[in-house]
Amino acid sequence: MAGRLFSKCAAILLAGIASAAPAPQQQTNTASVNTTDNTPVTTAFTTQITPTPSSLGGPAATNFFSPAMLLKGSNLKPHLSQQQTNGKSQLGLLQAPRLPKWLNGPLPHGTPWGRATPGNTNPYTNPPNTGMTRSYTFHISEQTIAPDGVQKQGLVINGAFPGPTIEANWGDWIDVTVYNDLSTEGTTLHWHGLLQSATPWFDGVPAVQQCPIAPGSLFNYRFRADLYGSTWYHAHYSAQYAGGLAGPMIIYGPHNSDYDVTLAQLCSPIGTTPITSPSLSRPWRL
Repeated sequence: MAGRLFSKCAAILLAGIASAAPAPQQQTNTASVNTTDNTPVTTAFTTQITPTPSSLGGPAATNFFSPAMLLKGSNLKPHLSQQQTNGKSQLGLLQAPRLPKWLNGPLPHGTPWGRATPGNTNPYTNPPNTGMTRSYTFHISEQTIAPDGVQKQGLVINGAFPGPTIEANWGDWIDVTVYNDLSTEGTTLHWHGLLQSATPWFDGVPAVQQCPIAPGSLFNYRFRADLYGSTWYHAHYSAQYAGGLAGPMIIYGPHNSDYDVTLAQLCSPIGTTPITSPSLSRPWRL
């Protein structure tokens, strides 16, 4: 019964998606005056409004079968390559890299952060210091991408959306050299969730901690991984992160449970929300 109900609902939905012309909308107006004693009176009437037709799917519509939503069991096949949708990013694919327990480096007392724990460490005043630096080089540029299946001029980091995954251990230093290859806009990057108590000038908020990185220029960020967990970095200039300037940032630290697998990033088509989970073993795209 449930299967038949779902099939019927799906058929109705697909019929609506495949409909070429939307039903005309109605607009209600009111007129008032009583001709005998001039007291207000409301008379409702309607006028038909015909919406302006629009091309479904935009300029990439010819790359898709109609209707856009197919029932389970259909012979599904991607019509845009990963390169076309997300550039050089491998996030969301089965071959995306698995995350390690921690990165290489000294292991005092068996872990990169030694005996530091959330219970005995105040990250505001005394985060661990591993003596390790994790270095990255970012090139910010424009590129045609199609994260939701419709091609648009987006913003990418090293030719990828989302940008490269930043990885570090709790207490490492992170060094990121950012080249602004945009032609007409400045940019900055913000490292979401990190305290930056010792390096507030590298927090990446323009006109507060720094001037925007001018087109054709570079800027070097260097800061401590003073907290640990899964978070993200993103542009903090104008609305650039909505255009694609964002990526995951994973800081390895003490586990609060003995799970077996740390999951790589789960990425939505229009943004990035990295998480870790003991229940999944591969990265998937929502």
